[in-house]
Parts: sequence; C-alpha cells; structure tokens
Amino acid sequence: MEKADFEYDHNQFRGELGKVAYAYQRIKERLLRNFEHWKELGAGFLNNQVSFEIGADGESISGIAAGKKFAISLTPVAFENDNYALAVVTVVDLVSKLPLEIDRFLISVNGDVLSMERVELLSSEDEAQSFKLLIAVVRRVIRAIPVQV
Repeated sequence: MEKADFEYDHNQFRGELGKVAYAYQRIKERLLRNFEHWKELGAGFLNNQVSFEIGADGESISGIAAGKKFAISLTPVAFENDNYALAVVTVVDLVSKLPLEIDRFLISVNGDVLSMERVELLSSEDEAQSFKLLIAVVRRVIRAIPVQV
C-alpha cells in the first residue's frame, strides 16, 4: 500500500466501484453468450471432442478438450479509468492435482480480447470472435504441459 491509498476521495470511490461492478456484469453477460456458442461448436464443429459446463456463478467455465480438463475463471479488474474482466485459463497439474495457470487475458467492456499489456488481440467487431477465441483457448489447453516445473 501507499500513502495515496488512504487519501483517496471516498465519495469518488463509491462511483468508481459502481462502474467496475456494472462493467463486469456487462462483460460476463457477453461472455456467457460466447460460452453458450462454444457448447454448440464443441458438439458440432469440434465433433464432441470439446465440451463445456458454465459455472452457476457465471464467473467460470470448465471444459474437457480431447480428454484434458481445463477451466477459465473470471474476476473484475480496473486499470486507471478502464474496467476489464481478467480471464485465467488453468489445467489440472498431474502431480499435485491443483489448478495450473497456462494463460491469462483481459476482456474489455465492449468485448475486445486484450493482452495483459492491454494490446488488442481480438476485436469485438470480428464476426468470428467467439469461434477464434474458442480455438485459441483450446489450442493453449492441448499444448499445455500439465506439470509444475
């Protein structure tokens, strides 16, 4: 912590917190539509070799790709005046059986997929965004070595 953390205008923070919560809710709603689309793609285009279950909390998705279990977990994050959802992709460590992070990315309020440096990787304007994101995630999963080194 820093001294400035204790000097922040508490009235301004209330509004900031509301913006973070609102943005996160919008991002989750958009991702939920993508995840539903992924279930269809897994069953159809990917010949049932990829399957998904959406968590009851709406903040996680678990899946199996060619027999390998993985998960995507979401949490809100704010950088300066911009709000995002942080998506963390994990597989199960074969030895410890604990989640092992293999990738992470940000999702903006308008649905763009960004690197952790906030560089756009995939635009929300791309008509095939859901499909491209699915393929990118599943490729990372099947290439991941599920043992902590």
